[in-house]
Amino acid sequence: MCGKALAKVRALGWLASNRRVRLIHPYLTRNAGQANIKFGDGDAMRPDELKLVEIPASDAVALEKIGRLRVLAWSTELPEPPAEEFWLDEFDGLARHWAFLYHGEPIASTRMTIHERLEDVPAPEDFVGVVREALPSPIASSNRTVVAPAYRGLGLSRELVETCIRAAEEAGCRCVVGSTPSGERLVRQLISQGFVVLGSAGKPHVTRMFHALPPAVALVCHLPRKRPDAEPSAAADLRGI
Repeated sequence: MCGKALAKVRALGWLASNRRVRLIHPYLTRNAGQANIKFGDGDAMRPDELKLVEIPASDAVALEKIGRLRVLAWSTELPEPPAEEFWLDEFDGLARHWAFLYHGEPIASTRMTIHERLEDVPAPEDFVGVVREALPSPIASSNRTVVAPAYRGLGLSRELVETCIRAAEEAGCRCVVGSTPSGERLVRQLISQGFVVLGSAGKPHVTRMFHALPPAVALVCHLPRKRPDAEPSAAADLRGI
């Protein structure tokens, strides 16, 4: 068994035996507003080695690292390799950013922007033809959620999305929108967090980063949030796209 797989097994055993820990995900605990992955002994990470922090949009050095992280993550998720070394856009200077830092370096990140109109969110083309009724504003957009390949399967993206939803609620937003071409697994995660599928534009679109992306699935989470009652409703949402 490789070191990372062994660390995950030890993490699950440690968490199961520690009744003082409130589970958010099998490998995540919350402590004083920060999420830490806690492993057992041996190859374990110490609790203070992985932290969830907000990154100021004015921190150019940190944003460039996040831009490089995006390219690293997307290079294993999408059909064509990235065309650039790092990826930032005009929304990054206006957004709120959060990242999991391991030894001070970002290994997972997300961002949130707030808009009065759906037409102003990042990648508005993903919502064309799939929104049946006007969404209430202010509208938060949870987007650019990425996790470095070596750290997937730990629930980091789930916690980042939760952070965006909580921040949107605190800011008085009426809904959170998102879109993803990353496949059914992520869509199911978002449904379990309170999102519903709006639909898919059904055709690839070209970006400056990739020659063509798979069709994105558009979703919305109305606020205050209502979580789905059962898994079959999620399956029904997926059959509709």
